[in-house]
Amino acid sequence: MSERERAEIKRVISSIFEAARNKDFEKLEELNSWDEGYTKFSDLPPFERLEGDSARHFDIVLFTNITDFSCLIEDLKIQTYGDCAVATCYLNYGGIFVNDYNFEAKRFTQRSRATFVLVKKRGKWVVVHEHLSQFVQN
Repeated sequence: MSERERAEIKRVISSIFEAARNKDFEKLEELNSWDEGYTKFSDLPPFERLEGDSARHFDIVLFTNITDFSCLIEDLKIQTYGDCAVATCYLNYGGIFVNDYNFEAKRFTQRSRATFVLVKKRGKWVVVHEHLSQFVQN
């Protein structure tokens, strides 16, 4: 894998969290292949596989309701297999979850393991699968 490809994939993953922080849902649409077989396992409820529109809806609702969002990507490892790539890392993220319905806000932090599967479509890397699991230390 070239350094250029590695940098492109790293940029896609970083841009997902930047777009989430900025509530730039058009950018999230660009970076995720939600319409073409996308799947996701989240480390947040409902803890089940989400596909396509359900995953899109989950992300939009989640990031709409989080303010002061931040995410630190640690120990990113990327492997490419032709036009497919697998990226693994640790995520330290958090923010303030705002529940408008109950007029509540709660700060949260989370450390998770993450796997991203990307494919190159029309010359650009996009995420087709995301798997996050909460990191529990003994």
